[in-house]
Order: sequence, then structure tokens, then C-alpha cells
Amino acid sequence: MDIERLGNGLAFLKEAERLKSVLRTAYTTTGWQEDTAAHTWRLCLMAMTLSASWRRWTCRAF
Repeated sequence: MDIERLGNGLAFLKEAERLKSVLRTAYTTTGWQEDTAAHTWRLCLMAMTLSASWRRWTCRAF
């Protein structure tokens, strides 16, 4: 990994860290007001879980 790519990755992680302090205006199904980091974490898990299925579907569609 080169120095520029490492620096870009660290800058991204630093920016992502700031998401912990941003409250969303929506609530979870249990009534908890989640922060943006928790929402993003759940979205990332969903993307990773569905990514293999998505690739198979898009390869057939195109």
C-alpha cells in the first residue's frame, strides 16, 4: 500500500469517526433515536450481506 492511499484511508476513517456525534431525526422500530454511525454500520452490514447476491443478479440482468 502506498503512502497516499494510506493517508486517504486514514482521512476517511477520521471523517467516519465524526458520524458518532450526528443524531438522526428518525427512530428505530423500538423507539430509540439512533446516531448516524449506528445507522451507517447497519447499512454496511446489509450491503456486505447482499453484495454477492446483488452481483449474481446484475450479471444476469446485463
